[in-house]
Amino acid sequence: MNRMNRITILIAMIIVLMGVLQFTEIPFSSSVAKTVLIEDTIMRFLGGFVFVLVLISLGYKHLFQFAKTTRAQLLVLIPGLLVAINNFPIIATISGRTEITESTGYILLFLVSCVSIGFFEEVIFRGALLMVLLQRFEHSQKGILYAIIGSSMLFGVVHLVNLFAGASVGQTLLQVGYSFLMGMLFAVVFLKTHNLWYSVLLHTIYNIAGLFFMSVGTVVHQFDILTIIITTVLALIVILYYIRVYLSIDPQEMEDLYTPREFTNEA
Repeated sequence: MNRMNRITILIAMIIVLMGVLQFTEIPFSSSVAKTVLIEDTIMRFLGGFVFVLVLISLGYKHLFQFAKTTRAQLLVLIPGLLVAINNFPIIATISGRTEITESTGYILLFLVSCVSIGFFEEVIFRGALLMVLLQRFEHSQKGILYAIIGSSMLFGVVHLVNLFAGASVGQTLLQVGYSFLMGMLFAVVFLKTHNLWYSVLLHTIYNIAGLFFMSVGTVVHQFDILTIIITTVLALIVILYYIRVYLSIDPQEMEDLYTPREFTNEA
């Protein structure tokens, strides 16, 4: 059996498994909240893995290869890490305005869930969609910008589904806005480093930091004046920094990233 056939069979098996999980009630836990969290996490990992296999079969195996981190890559990554970490209510925690109310087991589930979100969404929006848009637009600095904006806009718009989950219009529009900006950050980091796992890491840390106490505890007066000032100043500095990083991206290097490589169909 050649490699393509094995990938096709594996994709089919995963899709069948996802169907079973979707339409069969499996009591992963006596807690409904834990069961839902586990189901959603498994579905995201499986869905992301399907996209990985599809991209590999299309010649994009190089997007998922691990490589040694260089000093230049760290310089691109660190400002994004600062933004992600700052999403945590640091001042509120230091001031004693936060409290953990869930068990250790639930906290671990929450952390794994955040990993699944980062993995699933980055594979789709940066791994698949961004590659398609890079090929679609002209092979220039302007084309790269259009691809970044296009993929980030769709990433932000997708969060409108939170309206159906009961979120207010104001909260949802705010989330759409900062998701668009973070999507651009993730895209620039990925394109400059050629490492999709860095954007997965940033996305995961950003979600963990921002959702931690909302998911496993409580936080009072999270956005105090000091937090707002720090966040605003940091955001402005990082935006200017990543504009400079974007301008340093070589369109010719991008061709090597988004051009499919020959898929070896050997067993």
